[in-house]
Amino acid sequence: MKLCKFFQTQQQQQHSDLSPNELREMRETFEAFDEDHSGTIDVDELQQIMKHLGHNISPKDSAVLLQQVSNDPSRNGLLFDELVNLLMLF
Repeated sequence: MKLCKFFQTQQQQQHSDLSPNELREMRETFEAFDEDHSGTIDVDELQQIMKHLGHNISPKDSAVLLQQVSNDPSRNGLLFDELVNLLMLF
């Protein structure tokens, strides 16, 4: 099963597991790392988030992860909900 299908099926359950404070903190994290204010987290920004969490991944692995997590692989970044789904794994 591709990761994107996993994230899609888990999205609603994961969001309900978060408190309002946790969701607010994740929104603040999203906005802090969205350096270009595009409304998405691109490969470079994702790599910085992962590094901040203690996970040093290559640009290539960041790109693969982004493509697998995104509900729209043609988009060049993760939306907030997609980033939340990813961060719930760490």
